Amino acid sequence: MAHSAMPAISPADDHTDNAIDQRHAWAARESGCDLAALRQPGEAEAYRGNIENHFGYVRLPIGIAGPMLLRGQTAKGEFLVPMVTTEGTLVASYNRGMKAITQSGGAETEVYQNEIHSNATFETGSPAAALALQEWMEVNQATIAQAVSENTKHGRLLRCEYIPLGSRLIVNYVYDPADAMGINMITHVSHGICSMISDQHGGLKFHFPSALQGDKKATVYNFQRGRGRSVRARLLLQEAVIRDLLHTSAEMILSYYRNNLEIGHLTGGIGFNMHIANGITALGLATGQDVAYVGESANGLTAIEEHGNDLLVTVTIPSLYVGTVGGGTRLPTHLPCLEMLGCNGPGSALKLAEIFAGTCLAGEISVLAAIASDQFVRAHNKLGRNRPDQS
Repeated sequence: MAHSAMPAISPADDHTDNAIDQRHAWAARESGCDLAALRQPGEAEAYRGNIENHFGYVRLPIGIAGPMLLRGQTAKGEFLVPMVTTEGTLVASYNRGMKAITQSGGAETEVYQNEIHSNATFETGSPAAALALQEWMEVNQATIAQAVSENTKHGRLLRCEYIPLGSRLIVNYVYDPADAMGINMITHVSHGICSMISDQHGGLKFHFPSALQGDKKATVYNFQRGRGRSVRARLLLQEAVIRDLLHTSAEMILSYYRNNLEIGHLTGGIGFNMHIANGITALGLATGQDVAYVGESANGLTAIEEHGNDLLVTVTIPSLYVGTVGGGTRLPTHLPCLEMLGCNGPGSALKLAEIFAGTCLAGEISVLAAIASDQFVRAHNKLGRNRPDQS
């Protein structure tokens, strides 16, 4: 059956409880469903700029894991980690991994690269004109950087990179995103640069953005060169912790890891890890991140080396997208989670990125140990399955 039109609401009143009530009533009437659980009066204005056609709220449970001891470049000390998920056993598993990290003396974490790039393609008409445009941009780098500084306070241009393609020139704008996750910033600023270049060259045609960015997709390009916060976490997992807490052995973990690594080549996947997508998504939902970027961020690499009876476990995530300003970071239930982590304020984005890395390391350690010792299925059966009468 045809539906009636959504209520028309003026832009000035769009983010009010009255607007939500109107849309909520319309959606309930049109769908024939009881949508009362989606109502949460009193917070409408806080979501201005974060949502359109707002008609309610979905409540998700948030668990806490830790404390997790980190010995990072910026993340130093013990952290209580908020995690949002509806997957039973997940928080318990990460909590166990964090306990293993802490009991082993803490994980080392680092942001080894902090760059985000945005790409455009200019249609110049000939290979010679493409080269001339590149030379013009190289000569005018100071002018381009000045245009960036005038349009954002959350980042700066580091350099431009060039890929000639016939009569086209692909330009890669590389930025330091500061505390922002950076996508909206670089999109706004890069488009401004493209428009300026076009105006300087008689209305030169350009396409922006370019698929080279790989936004929200797994690409070899970004896995190899990194984009966003490139992070690493490593831990010398001690034999006693493996035995007494994880109830397995270094030999059993290595055996499973090596088998899985070899079989993983059959999938043609990018990188290799067990499930860092879970940690990135759960902590990302708690701290107001754009979790759709897990499509890129989850392409990490978990590596394990023997060190006597201990194991050196390293997780590398080349393209992690997290920030402490913008997006959902100031929403009512997300800001307190950032405050819990000590990641509210200038200069805190790199600290948050290291906490993400440590969290993913905890998840890798726990699930590897669980599968190697045949605890994985039993744990999910005990903690992670809704009973039929709860469906």
